[in-house]
Order: sequence, then structure tokens, then C-alpha cells
Amino acid sequence: MHQIQIRIEKTEEGMRIKDLLKETYSRRELTRLHTSRSILLNGQPAPLTAAVHCGDVLETRIALPEILYEDEDLVILDKPAGLSCHPEKEHPEDNLGTMLKERYGPSFIIRTIGRLDREVSGIMIYARNAETARKMETRHLVQKHYLAIASGVFPKQEDTLFYTMEKKKGIRGNSVSETGKPCITHYQVIHQYPSYALLRIEIETGRTHQIRSGLAAAGHPLLGDKLYGGDQSLLKRPALHCAEAEFRHPRTDVSIHIRSQLPEDLQNILLRQK
Repeated sequence: MHQIQIRIEKTEEGMRIKDLLKETYSRRELTRLHTSRSILLNGQPAPLTAAVHCGDVLETRIALPEILYEDEDLVILDKPAGLSCHPEKEHPEDNLGTMLKERYGPSFIIRTIGRLDREVSGIMIYARNAETARKMETRHLVQKHYLAIASGVFPKQEDTLFYTMEKKKGIRGNSVSETGKPCITHYQVIHQYPSYALLRIEIETGRTHQIRSGLAAAGHPLLGDKLYGGDQSLLKRPALHCAEAEFRHPRTDVSIHIRSQLPEDLQNILLRQK
């Protein structure tokens, strides 16, 4: 995603911001710019539906997400949904790795400690040097706690799911099957609503899409998770958020506990039932 500045011409008089920007940004990118208040009209945040006038100045600004913790070894951010953890073919600039390079300079090498899917929000950890990355990965220091909104009524207040998962040719995502890599997922029902539940989740294995695929196979796909059959009527992305991370600092051995608040889009779903 590029930062831009446009001075509105006479031919653009009365156009809406979203129409001016749709050739530059995807619909998803426009939504993220809007929710992060990164679209400015004459220096003030503006909605996508605002009309522009000749002489106005329209800008987009890309801000690094909130830094939850930072020292010489680590930087931990609160990743919004829709932002990749590292450069991808379709997102060479609009990703946390590239943003961190811009912050720390070209010498910063992207070292992710675990990853979150692009549409998943929450705590994302980066090592700022190779030694820290090696220690964090080999010692399996980080314990994460997730919050999820999953469809259906759960018969048990808490349970552990044991399953195997594999990638099948020609199918997006990972499938729960009789063969593949073992997965262990613990969940606890924080609150059961009429048609969905707020869950607290911990995983013992870190497979790609482990939570999303496992809950879907158990008959409880995450709200908004199109890939695994989740209901998209209330949300257009998987209702999954990395809310807590605990670990001992690899250099100082001090206990670190990081928290991230449930984002507004997920809070709104829960408020609908109150």
C-alpha cells in the first residue's frame, strides 16, 4: 500500500473519496485505511463517502499499529485484521515486516516469532536480532491465548480437541483428516450466546489454520470464516484474535505478559446479544 497525496482538480469536483481511491487501493485496503482513520481530507480524518471539492487535498497515511512492547531484542505489535505479518506477492509494502524496516532502517531483518493469518488480529511478536529469534524458536518460549467467536451451542464448558490436519492438493486451507500432523486445541466457553459462543483458546501445536480448521471440523466454524464455512452475515473475516502472550525474556529471563483488547468488530458482534 502506498501513501499518496492528491490535490483535487475541477474535473473531480463532487466525487466521493472511495471513487477517487478505488484504482489505487483494493476494497480491503480501503476498509483498513478507513477504520484506522488514515484517510485525511485537508488534514482531517474523512469517511470514504465524503465528497471532495476543487482545491481540497486528499491524503492517505500508513501508520504502524500500536507497539505493545519494545526493547533492544523484541518488538511486539497489536496487528489489525487485514494486514500481513511479512511481505507477500500481493502485499509487498502493506505488511508489518516492511513497516518495521521503515521504522528501524534497512538493517532490520524480518524475524517473526510465530505468525497470524492476514485476516486474524492480535499480538504479533518480532525478534530484532538473530540470537533472540533462535532462542525464542528453539525454546518454544511463547504461550498464546486466543479469543474466538464460534458458531453453534457448545455442550461442554471446556474441552480439548485432538485431531490431525493436512494440506490437500487443489484445496485452499488445511483439512482435518485421518492422516497428517497432530493438533491439540484447548477451549473454554467464556459466554454462550443463542447461536454462537465466545471462546478462550490455547493450542499445544502451532499448525497453520489449526484453530480455524479444527473448530470447523467439530461443527463450530468461526463467524466470518468463509474458507471453513463460517457465517459471514455479521463479519467478513475470521472471528479470531490473539489476546495474550506470555513468555520469559530470552536474554533477561524476566516474565513478560502482553495483552491486546478485543477489536471493535468482534466487540460489536457480542454487543448485539446484550
